[in-house]
Amino acid sequence: MQNPAPFQLILFHRDLAFSKASVAAGVDGLVIDLENKGKAARQVGFDTEINSHSLADLGAVKAIAGAHVLCRINGPGPDMDREIADALHAGADEIIVPMIRHTDEASAAVEAVSGAARITLMVETTEALELIPALCALSIDRIYVGLNDLRISRESASIFEPLIDGLLDRIRADVQDVQFGFGGLTLPGRGDPLPVHHLVGNLARLRADFTFLRRSFYRDVVGQNPENAFSLIRRDIQEARARGAAQVSAEFDWMKAAIRAMTAAQNG
Repeated sequence: MQNPAPFQLILFHRDLAFSKASVAAGVDGLVIDLENKGKAARQVGFDTEINSHSLADLGAVKAIAGAHVLCRINGPGPDMDREIADALHAGADEIIVPMIRHTDEASAAVEAVSGAARITLMVETTEALELIPALCALSIDRIYVGLNDLRISRESASIFEPLIDGLLDRIRADVQDVQFGFGGLTLPGRGDPLPVHHLVGNLARLRADFTFLRRSFYRDVVGQNPENAFSLIRRDIQEARARGAAQVSAEFDWMKAAIRAMTAAQNG
């Protein structure tokens, strides 16, 4: 059996010094997040992160030698072509398009990029769940399942519900010939409310290719060398990928029980 490709870790930019250190330490991508239209209203009452990056930030990060820069624009709308053009002009290597609801929206994004950068489409609406094969047939590079907005769209009790109700398995079965990712990681032994080892196990079980580092990573990594931090996370993934079927199944059952107990406690 062919060995899987190295797992990719992608970090949301926070400050230039840490981003430079992260590139030197081997992070696979830095995200400049320009998605802000309607996001605060959509996510009100949910514990999510809304960034305040700018095109100037994109240019500054692009100037880091060896940096692969991803730019998340706003969701499809009348300004999408201009936002893509601005991001490309500022040096984006990859465009992330959130809140896809129709195949023609994704097609319009592909046309606007016109081969000038890689493309990641975010699956985070109930409408997008029915479009996976059609999306993968486009000239895109990645599919990322956004659990926070998917929870809102599905009106789920927990962001982790897709891990236990079979949804992620169904999505993964439909994702062909493009990279697949979901969730977010931090250092081994950390993670709240769900310990990160459960996500590591399922990223491996579902043969994911990449993930983002969650916002708590910045808190957890204080005082550590970024190179050491990335090495620990990659080792965790590598070990999870090497587990046998019986252990994978047992850990999956363990995770399902943990999520159900956590959701019951949160909902009283």
